[in-house]
Amino acid sequence: MRNSPIAEYLLGIAYLKGIGTLKNESRALAWISDAAHLGFPRAQADYAEMLDFGIGTPENPTEALVWYRKSADQGVAVAQYVMGHNCEFGWRVPKDPQEAFSWYLKAATQGERLSEVALGGHFASGVGIQKDYSQARSWFDKADAQGELSASVSIGDLYASGEGVPQDSTEAFRWYLKAAEGDNLTGQERVGEAYENGRGVTRDLSQALSWYHKAAVMGEPVSAMALGRLYSAGRRGDVAYDPSEAAAWYHRVAVLGDPQATLALAQLCPHASTSSAPEGCAYWYRAVAASGDPRGLYALGWMYEHGAGQNDRPDKPAPDYGLAIQYYEAAARGGSKDAMAHLGCMYYEGVHVVQNQPLALEWLEKSGANLVATGFFGYDECPFRETTRIEFSW
Repeated sequence: MRNSPIAEYLLGIAYLKGIGTLKNESRALAWISDAAHLGFPRAQADYAEMLDFGIGTPENPTEALVWYRKSADQGVAVAQYVMGHNCEFGWRVPKDPQEAFSWYLKAATQGERLSEVALGGHFASGVGIQKDYSQARSWFDKADAQGELSASVSIGDLYASGEGVPQDSTEAFRWYLKAAEGDNLTGQERVGEAYENGRGVTRDLSQALSWYHKAAVMGEPVSAMALGRLYSAGRRGDVAYDPSEAAAWYHRVAVLGDPQATLALAQLCPHASTSSAPEGCAYWYRAVAASGDPRGLYALGWMYEHGAGQNDRPDKPAPDYGLAIQYYEAAARGGSKDAMAHLGCMYYEGVHVVQNQPLALEWLEKSGANLVATGFFGYDECPFRETTRIEFSW
């Protein structure tokens, strides 16, 4: 069997999938590698994938790229799609929309359905090629005919925006629902959004929550953010305010490094259960601050002034007024109007600092002076202006 690349490849696939033998990834790798080195194009693509994802071997994305290219150059559509994807997003190669388009076109003309969707996206956006909605729709239709549900979502997007077709929210919803019922996560998110906003379908927040939940539990971040938003706002009175539920959904996205989710979680943390943000509020305040957002610094100042907030959180420190002032001043220097106002009131009243009304008025002037808010983290009022109330306005 040695030096027979097709036979070696098929034996490797048998070990990889456990066909007629026990599954054995290391043996699969050995046989598929032999076939790839003998120049069998399909084996080269599969060997690249095993290197890419660490199947039977440690991950080696750099070496994987070499084999993807070998396979793509010999006309294997799936490898051509991977090369296009790398070029489109600048993964392992310089970002090059034209090169991405070229690889997608080669694969799509062989019927590779993900490349058909990608090619349609290029024509719809005009990235790498002149914008052409008729061509976009044509390639989306080809992929949809093969059962590619991401193409159904893309067709729905065309109807939702009215690009290349008459704007039709009802038709958009029909395409989204087709994708959603096939368990496409983006389709489920789109259906949830349609139900939430009454676009192409009667508004129904219970349906919106249901579809968002289907997608979010499978890791779709936009749906998780939507659930966080709905539970944190108690929107339209149809969703009960539940800060712990909201924080739990934001947490799913925040741990991926998303700055919006991190900020939202930091906002809710003092009001949520410990299990919703097990790292503790201070962790998320610092994460916001580390992104360069002075609101995180302000939150840390508040935490050290008052202790970590509500619900007797385990990360609750003893008040440290000196550290609180340092964080407030850092936030104020970063442009936080709330921090400026907070410092102004502290110095005006002599709260945790030596009273200094000239300095107080300086900070209050910088903050914008006309401070009207409803009290979140800050003081109820400053004596010099009874209508002044400071809130922690993220």
